[in-house]
Amino acid sequence: MFLTDNAEVYFKTDDDELFDESIRYFEESGFEILNKTYDLHKEPIWEDNIVTEHEKMFSEQGIKIKALIAKRK
Repeated sequence: MFLTDNAEVYFKTDDDELFDESIRYFEESGFEILNKTYDLHKEPIWEDNIVTEHEKMFSEQGIKIKALIAKRK
């Protein structure tokens, strides 16, 4: 494992299926989901979100950005 105990992963995607599968993967891999949202721009879960080019493009098309923060136990 390349992460230390208590390390946090900040994950975001426009893909609904990938997001749902990632939640399951994180939980099965011993991570605790600290926070998640299915609309990052409506319910920001971290203050310093850097909006990527793809995030901006998908948001402008009305596609919601999903995000989570997971912590390794």
